[in-house]
Amino acid sequence: MDAHGSTRVGMRSLGVLAGLALAGSLVVASVLPGPAQAASATVSISHYVFTPSPLTITAGTTVTWVNRDPTEHQVVSDTGAFPKSKILKTGQTYSYRFTKVGTFNYHDGFTATIRGTIVVKAAPKPTPTPTPRPTVRPVATPKPTPKPTATPTAAPSSPAESAVPGASAVPSAAPSGEGTGASFEPSLAPGASAGGGGGATSTPASSSLDLGSLAIGVLLALVAVGVVSLVYRARRAGG
Repeated sequence: MDAHGSTRVGMRSLGVLAGLALAGSLVVASVLPGPAQAASATVSISHYVFTPSPLTITAGTTVTWVNRDPTEHQVVSDTGAFPKSKILKTGQTYSYRFTKVGTFNYHDGFTATIRGTIVVKAAPKPTPTPTPRPTVRPVATPKPTPKPTATPTAAPSSPAESAVPGASAVPSAAPSGEGTGASFEPSLAPGASAGGGGGATSTPASSSLDLGSLAIGVLLALVAVGVVSLVYRARRAGG
C-alpha cells in the first residue's frame, strides 16, 4: 500500500472515531438529567379576570402575571405582602417569587373588583437517602489448640534370667569304708548323667541361687577334701 492509501485509511479511521464519540456524547446527554429548574407559574390577565385564581403553588415558586387585555392593569397586594407591579401595558409582565407559606390576596390597581388569590404551601421535604449500614464481618473463632498427649513411658523390664550354659556338679562326699580303704565319689547335680562315652549335660542354673545353700555346699566340699586327705595319709603311713 502506498503513502496515499495509508493516509486515506487513517482519515477514515479518524472519521469513524469522531462519529462514535459524537454519538456517545448525545446518548449521555439524553440519559443524564439536566440541572434542576426553578418552579414557576403564570397568571393571565385576560377579559378583566386573573386566571387561574386561586393559584396553589409551593414555596419558592415564581409567579408571572401577563397582561393580555387591550387596557392597562396593575397587580397590587391587599395587605402589602409583596410589592405592587408597575403599570402593565398590553403584553407586559410582572414576576414575584413567593418564599413564605400562606394565602395572598391581591387586586387590580385600576379596577378593584378584579381580584385574585395565591395559596403557597410548604415544599415537600426531600426523602432522606438511607445510610447503608456497615457490613459486620464475622469474627473468625480461633480453633482450640489440642493439648499435647503425654507419651506413656515404658516401665523398665527386669533382665531376663540368663541361662548359664553347662552343668555345675556339686561334689558331695559320702565316705564309705570297706576294710581299710575309703572311696569318694562326687555327686552329680540333677540333670547330669554319667556315661561311658558321653559328657555330662546339665540344665541352666538359676541366677537366684540361695546363698545359704551355696555356703553349705562349699563347707561340705571342704570337709570331703579333708576326709580324703586324711584317708590318703593313713594309707601311706600303713603301707
